[in-house]
Amino acid sequence: MMTLEVDGHGIAAIDEDDTNASYPAARVLTSATPATAVAGRTGSVRMLVEVLRRHGGIAPRALLGAKFVVGEDDSTTVIEVEVSPFDLLDSEEQRTSTSRLWTRPFTPGLPSDMADAVLHGLTTDPRITLPPGVLRVDRAGFDVMNSSEAIFAKTASLLGIAVSTRLSARDPELILRTAIQSW
Repeated sequence: MMTLEVDGHGIAAIDEDDTNASYPAARVLTSATPATAVAGRTGSVRMLVEVLRRHGGIAPRALLGAKFVVGEDDSTTVIEVEVSPFDLLDSEEQRTSTSRLWTRPFTPGLPSDMADAVLHGLTTDPRITLPPGVLRVDRAGFDVMNSSEAIFAKTASLLGIAVSTRLSARDPELILRTAIQSW
C-alpha cells in the first residue's frame, strides 16, 4: 500500500484490492471511449484508491476499486461502473468495511448518484490513458455523512490515473501527487 499526503489538498491510499469493498450490482453503467495508450502489459491489473480530504470540520472521503483487463486487437476502452441495489440513505442495514485513512468505516457499495460521478471522473480526465480493454469498477465504499458526488469524481480520476501508470510501468508517486495537487 502507498499513502500520499499533499498538504492542503488531501490524502490518498493506493492499494491492490480489498474484497471487503465488493458489493452486489443491480445494474452497470457503461461507456466506450477510444483507447488512448498502447498496452504495456498483458493480463489484468487491480487497483484500489481511498481518498480523504479535510476542509475545516468536514472530511469528504470515498473508496473505489477496479479491475482492468487488457483487450486484444481493438481500439476501444470500455468503462463499466457497477451500481449498488440500495440507495445512499439505505446504508444503515448494510455491512461495513474498514478505512485505511480514517477511524470510521465505509459502507461497501456505490449508490446510483455516486456511480454517475464515477463514470464522469473516469471518462473526462485527460490524464487517464488506457489501452484497449475493459475497466470495471466493482469495489466501492461510501460514508453517508462525508461522501459526495464531487469526492467520488475526484477519486475515480485518481483511480484511472493509478491504473494508467500501472499499465504503462511508470512510477505512480509523482503523477498521483500532481493529480492530488490539482484539486
